[in-house]
Amino acid sequence: MDVAYFKNKIFLITYPRSSILMFNGKSFQETPLTKLNNPVYTENFLTLLAKGDTLIIGGDHICNLLIIKDKPVVKRIRLNYSFYTNPAIWDLIKIGNRVFYAIGNTHQEDQGVTTTTINQPINYFSNRYYTKCLFYDSTNDCLYIGTKHRGVFIQKNISKSFEIGDFIVAETNQKNELFYYNNSTLKINTTINTGNNNPILLSKTYPNSSLRKIKTIGDTSYIMSIQRIDYIIDKNIKPVQDLSNNYKVGRFFNDCFRQGNDIYFFSYYNSAWLLDLNKKKYNSIGTANLIPKVEKSGNKLICFNEGKGFKIYDNLGEHIIKDNEADLNNIDDFTCSNDTVYVLLNNKISAYKIKGYSFQFLTTYTIEESITDFKANWIFCSQTAGLYLISNDALIKWGNNGQILLYHYLGNRSIAKKPVFDIFNRLLISAGGTITILEEKQLASIPTRSKYEIDIPEQLTEQNNGIIEIHHPNYFIQNHSLKKVTIKSPTQIFFQKWFTGSTIEIPPNLKAGQYEILLSANNEHIANRFIKITLPLSRNPLFFIGIGILLIVFLFLIFKLKYNEKIYAKRIVDNKIDMLNKNLNPHFVFNSLNLIYNNILTENKEAALGVLLKFSKLQRNFLERSKEKHVTLSTELLFIKSYLDIEFLRYAKDISVGYQENIDPVINLEKISIPPNILQPLIENSLKYGAIGYEGPEEKNIILEVIKKGDGVLLSIENPKDKNHSTQSTINGFGMGLAIVNERIKLFNQEMSTTYQLRHGLPASKFKMGYRVELHIE
Repeated sequence: MDVAYFKNKIFLITYPRSSILMFNGKSFQETPLTKLNNPVYTENFLTLLAKGDTLIIGGDHICNLLIIKDKPVVKRIRLNYSFYTNPAIWDLIKIGNRVFYAIGNTHQEDQGVTTTTINQPINYFSNRYYTKCLFYDSTNDCLYIGTKHRGVFIQKNISKSFEIGDFIVAETNQKNELFYYNNSTLKINTTINTGNNNPILLSKTYPNSSLRKIKTIGDTSYIMSIQRIDYIIDKNIKPVQDLSNNYKVGRFFNDCFRQGNDIYFFSYYNSAWLLDLNKKKYNSIGTANLIPKVEKSGNKLICFNEGKGFKIYDNLGEHIIKDNEADLNNIDDFTCSNDTVYVLLNNKISAYKIKGYSFQFLTTYTIEESITDFKANWIFCSQTAGLYLISNDALIKWGNNGQILLYHYLGNRSIAKKPVFDIFNRLLISAGGTITILEEKQLASIPTRSKYEIDIPEQLTEQNNGIIEIHHPNYFIQNHSLKKVTIKSPTQIFFQKWFTGSTIEIPPNLKAGQYEILLSANNEHIANRFIKITLPLSRNPLFFIGIGILLIVFLFLIFKLKYNEKIYAKRIVDNKIDMLNKNLNPHFVFNSLNLIYNNILTENKEAALGVLLKFSKLQRNFLERSKEKHVTLSTELLFIKSYLDIEFLRYAKDISVGYQENIDPVINLEKISIPPNILQPLIENSLKYGAIGYEGPEEKNIILEVIKKGDGVLLSIENPKDKNHSTQSTINGFGMGLAIVNERIKLFNQEMSTTYQLRHGLPASKFKMGYRVELHIE
């Protein structure tokens, strides 16, 4: 379980056999000391420690002290225990001349203590933690306390700390003496610890748990109990006055102050009382207080009355402060320095100038803007006018304009009571059943010139937090030393903050530019780096210029693509139209030339010449119109008449066919546009597959009609047909012409954004048996 080097030999204890073994140079062997484990006690050995000529063995219920002289002398000390407690000593450590015992109650696994005195009452283990192991860091004067369920506690300044148990400590007028008191007992102990006991110079018991407060003023200490006030001079306790007949004076005292020959006494739920030392007479002053906190400032006493605000007491009486600039009825703490009152509230310090019987607001500091991870619980001043703030585990000295002058880590055992500076300018800190006494000069941080590892980004963008990391092989220096970061340009400081951990954020509000970062630890410069802050993309003009250029290029490419697609589509349409025109042109040319040829064969030269002239004009008109995207309906009808003149010449000898146009006079043919040469295939089909082959009783006429229909125009072409002339055969006969016309209309609609529509195979309205085709123009 444990080993120790004692009398030039190595000793070992085992568990659960509880043997004490000694190393003979080759192996461990049992020694006569094993017989110390008397079966009557049934204890187990758990730990051992060598201290000079003493070997201390700890275990269940007992602690064995073995003193080696001429022969072993065993002193057995039994721990206090009952049915509900079974304290075991789990570890031992020697610091200076003191032995620390790690004790845990095995019957209550959340009870235990770290102590230098093992003869404690049973209730001393309550409200403390089951301790298993101890480790002392001499470099940082720190005791690590390992507990069973609550982790590791750190007690800093252990060599300057003394165990007080459940007592409260108050200063005396002697530097090496302290009052130790609770509700019923008062002692004066020396602060020179001898290992287990301090010399008791004075001890007095107060009945009915009546002791309230002890306050030393000059060479006199005043003892305030519920029913009387005593004073101590040269260790002799004398009553100031028997107050048993005036319980208002003696009830719940919590502080006192001396001004000349007058002593002011303050108590809960009562007004202040003034004791005239010359006349030995009490006088009540002013109104009642609830829970007063009092500080001295020159010849005035500044009193904060919980929930009521501030008062000032002087030789003229009580004066209530009325401040309209801030709410001073509820605060966390306050202190006075010369003629200034410092108020602590919500981790902020507000300073007020005392002017007569009023407060003049000076300024407010937010603590977290100066130092990170520090929540102040108390504020106080030393006799050298230093302003201190203390949290649960650390203390800082506050300078002008939010400067942090020093930082002192006190350990992670929570401090329950406000520390004070005594008349010798020492800081008295109570925490975890111990009192730590520190000279003000001992609070200063010691520079450490060890090498730090610094990690700082070389470049950041605005509104982007960077992290500064500081690493050091010493745990306390890395996590509990005062570090400062300053970010500056050659002419201005932009950011300055203190921190105690290993990391701090670079503020996101730095503007773009080049900055220098200065780092210090414990007031020692450790590094400087340069960092460049650039604009984020969202605020960089070059970014928007680049985006604009890319957008322009993108839009240009899209426009060019769309333009090329449009040009390509137009070319396709033009090519299709040209192809259709080429399909129409040879068909008509063939028929016309055939007519001229026949006239020449019959030696009808004049007729041939007339046909040739009409054909040339018609052909020229056809070719010129073919180049146009659209023509008016009037020109198209003129072209149809010219076309029919030539066609009628072909059939003049054999067949007589008529052509009739019915045009609604309200229609302006010049304002109606249609694809060029679109009616020619329809007229040709009516002539070739309709009127020419018709043998019925009705006239062989082709009727073209243009009428108004709704918002558009309806153009129809009708011709007679035989009864046995099927629609399907007709369609097959002139399918090529209809296909050409449909394609022309489709391309025309696509290019001109129109909705022209061709319908064919309809029953005729002008003939009993006929064929009708319609062109809807909108």
